[in-house]
Amino acid sequence: VLRAAPDAHRWRLTGTADYVLDADAADVLVVSAAAAERTLVFVVDVGAGGVGVEPLDMAGGVRAFAVRFDDVRADAALDGITAASLRRLANTDVALGSLDLVGVGQAVLDRTVDYTKLRHQFGRPIASFQAAQHLVANMHIALAAARLAAHAAVFWLGRGRVASRETAIARMHAATAARLITLDAHQLHGGMGYVTETDLHLFSERARLGSTFGGGADVAAGWLQRSMDDEGECG
Repeated sequence: VLRAAPDAHRWRLTGTADYVLDADAADVLVVSAAAAERTLVFVVDVGAGGVGVEPLDMAGGVRAFAVRFDDVRADAALDGITAASLRRLANTDVALGSLDLVGVGQAVLDRTVDYTKLRHQFGRPIASFQAAQHLVANMHIALAAARLAAHAAVFWLGRGRVASRETAIARMHAATAARLITLDAHQLHGGMGYVTETDLHLFSERARLGSTFGGGADVAAGWLQRSMDDEGECG
C-alpha cells in the first residue's frame, strides 16, 4: 500500500508498489497513494532519492519489479481523483489484458489445428478423429466468447463508461478460455507439447501470467457480484 503524508506544500510517499512492469527502464512512474480520506496521483522520478526498484522472480521472463518509496517528496499531479476514475483506469488495463489473452488463445488454436493435421496415429491425421475435433471445437467456442466479451468491455470503456460489469465478464471469459485452450493444446500436441523445442510452453506461460495480472477469473467474479449489488442498491 502506498500512502501520502503532507509535508509543507508537498507530499511524502511511503510504501510499495508491487508488480510494476519494466520499472527499471522507466524515467518516471505514475502512482496513486492514499492520503487521509482521498486518493492522490503522483508523477515520480525513478531516480529521486528514496525510490528503490527491486526485481521480482517471475515466470515466463516477465520483467516485474517492486518499487519502494521511503519518504519520497513529490507534488500531487491530480488532487482528489475519484474512485470511479481510478476504477475506469484499472478496468481499461484489465480489458486490454483480456484482449491480449484472446490473441494468445488464437495463436495457440491456430498452431494446434495445424499440428492435428500433421500428426498421424493409426495411419491417419488425428484431426480426423472425433475426440480431437471435439477438443478443438470447445477451444474455438471458448475463444469466441472471450473475444466478444473483451470487445464489449473495450467498446464501453472507449465511450467513457466505468464498465465494471463488462470488464469483469471479459476477464472471466478470457482467463477461463486461456486456461482451457492451452491445456487442451498440450494434450493434442502429445509429447511434443511438453518439450521446449516447441514454443507452446511460452504461450502457456503468457496465458497463466496474463490471467493473473489485474485479477483472475475468481477475482473478476467478485467484481461482477459487487457491480450487480451496487446496481441493485441504486435501482
